[in-house]
Amino acid sequence: MGIINSYSVPRDAQIAKECLKGAISYTRVEDAPLKSRAFSSALLIATFALNLFNTAVFYPLRSMAYFTLGLLTLPCTGKRFFTHAQQDLFHLAKSVAFLFELLFSLPVALIYPAWMQSHLPPYTPALFQQITNICPLANPSLANNCFMNAILQMLVHVPHLGENIIQQLPDGQLKTALIQWAREYCQASQDNETVAIHTQPIRDAISGCSNLSSSKKQEDATEFFSSLFSEMKGTDENPLMIGTRSRSTGWLLTQETTNLNDSALELYTDQSSSEQTYWKKSGKNPVQRDGNDAYESHISLALPPSSGPQEKILPLSEAIKGYFLEEHPTEKDLGKCKYCALDNGSRFLMTKTEHYLTAPPLVLPLSFKRFANLGRKVNKISSPVSVPPTYALFVENGQQKTYHEYRLQGFIVHQGRNIQQGHYVAYIFKNGCWYYASDSQIHKITEQVALRAAKQSYLLFYTYQNQITPAQAQKTAAQNAPHEHIER
Repeated sequence: MGIINSYSVPRDAQIAKECLKGAISYTRVEDAPLKSRAFSSALLIATFALNLFNTAVFYPLRSMAYFTLGLLTLPCTGKRFFTHAQQDLFHLAKSVAFLFELLFSLPVALIYPAWMQSHLPPYTPALFQQITNICPLANPSLANNCFMNAILQMLVHVPHLGENIIQQLPDGQLKTALIQWAREYCQASQDNETVAIHTQPIRDAISGCSNLSSSKKQEDATEFFSSLFSEMKGTDENPLMIGTRSRSTGWLLTQETTNLNDSALELYTDQSSSEQTYWKKSGKNPVQRDGNDAYESHISLALPPSSGPQEKILPLSEAIKGYFLEEHPTEKDLGKCKYCALDNGSRFLMTKTEHYLTAPPLVLPLSFKRFANLGRKVNKISSPVSVPPTYALFVENGQQKTYHEYRLQGFIVHQGRNIQQGHYVAYIFKNGCWYYASDSQIHKITEQVALRAAKQSYLLFYTYQNQITPAQAQKTAAQNAPHEHIER
């Protein structure tokens, strides 16, 4: 808000200032629960009482005591007491200044929500298109909200992401908090404000309907992103959901009752039945069966273990290809029922399974599995990945196979050794330029710097551009090849 300046104050007044910031941030949500409003009022009253006591009682009495002791012990240690008295007078002046600032902030904090509601732009799905600048987001020293701030920056600046998430959320505290925050962000962007926007009400709202904590503990950015999708109303009707389908290849089996001793037959024994039943392959060629559609908020990609500073850079195309790689199930994977029963009484012997996309998504979020559980310890995988600015995605819908071009719109990097600690930063492509966003710090950077940082990305966001021909897809792949050799 710009009301509270950043000049130095004594430690207790500094704590009071943080409390006031938190209290004002809570009053920003019009439909905040009664508990939050009571907590805000208590913070404001405690802040005012603390500084009033320091100004009227504590610092004056202690400075007078030091001054008196200095006069009584002037020949010996009086100079030291005079120094303490001088420091207390200095703290008193600071406390008086902060008290006047607090007296000014209290009515503003009470009037601000109503004033803000009347001046903020109304929310519509087109609100995100009016945002032209990247605004800083507040992260108080004890909040650890960087994981959420990085995702919120993506919601604003990745096309189709924020408006569709809000539209699909049911009415409630979380949707209200996101709408309120989006309106504040739009207003700050139009006014070119540099004051950081508070996001704590969103964390309080999401913690009430997911497994994320409302405490000051660091959380996982991908888990927060998935929590938003878990609260949505539908799956198959959600345009942001990524639809995948599995296709199994195998043999149809028919029951065999004769020629059991014929060595030319490949016979299979059903172990799931109490009676011994024999089956044989039907036909000369394997058949394919499509499974049910599955919907995900993002595609999770595996990474090879870290192998040192000279490790090979994994191209993004190889990581995505590994996700759709053919799977050859074993008896352990299939369980006791090795042969799947069909409706017509025959059986199906699966030999391989492959996955493919059913439709090109509006937004393609890709997350890397950078944290591996090793017993009680969670290690971070720092293997680099080559992330191109454009990518050609293959989609298969029935017999139709198409290619679609996607543009890298932003990504998130985790800085630190493990998931419980560290810091999340966002890199955003906006208006033809790349920006680095670390909570309240926003810097413009070059594309080369951004792509170098993307090698350690944790979450990528690609947006749909248009459908392309196979020849154009090969050309895009050839253009992406030089990015694999960018210096680390």
